[in-house]
Amino acid sequence: MTIDQFTIKPLDMSTWNAFARLVEANNGIFGGCWCVGMHPEERTHLDAPEPHREQKLDRVGKHRWVVVRDVAPA
Repeated sequence: MTIDQFTIKPLDMSTWNAFARLVEANNGIFGGCWCVGMHPEERTHLDAPEPHREQKLDRVGKHRWVVVRDVAPA
């Protein structure tokens, strides 16, 4: 595997849908979580994952994540 097999892009509104599809296809991150726990102002207990909370944080520029996609042919 080489770096040429991947594209790396910041997680922002243009890559959000690809990230959401990946998370949903794998039952969330860490068993259903959309990982907002590192944002103290967003820490509340939820009975169900709420992906739009992550999207809201992304919109206001609080994320420093990237999306890495395998571009090698299957």
